[in-house]
Amino acid sequence: MVAFDEEDSKSHIRGLAKVIILTQGAIILGFTVWIYQEYLNNVYLQEYLINVLRSGLVADSLLSMVTISIFALGTFTLLGSMSSARRKSRDWDSFSEPAAEAGVTVSPPVLETVVMAPKPTTTRRKSPRKPKLDPDQLYRSMVDHASKNGD
Repeated sequence: MVAFDEEDSKSHIRGLAKVIILTQGAIILGFTVWIYQEYLNNVYLQEYLINVLRSGLVADSLLSMVTISIFALGTFTLLGSMSSARRKSRDWDSFSEPAAEAGVTVSPPVLETVVMAPKPTTTRRKSPRKPKLDPDQLYRSMVDHASKNGD
């Protein structure tokens, strides 16, 4: 009997939520039509909107809203994955409880280990890098350039 009353109240709340959402949608639609009619008939509102759209204010606010939305989406995704991981952990705990009560020990799965082959060692030493530029030749080039230009 109690379960039926709870279910009945939940369906009542769902129906009430639908009515509230539809009412809010109608109010928003009414305000939208009202603002559109005001825009068509009010020269000052037209000038104001044109000036706002020409400024960078709209672009800045859109960038802020997009950034906040992406951050919120990432946060909600992380929280959702954490709650699903917690739920899975509880499910695994519920599976292990009957085994613990029965006195059976459950061992974790054993993973195979892979032995990597050792890297071959080289006994050869690297040859030192040869300079690509001769300092004496560079100095002579600079002196010749200075003497030609009269510096």
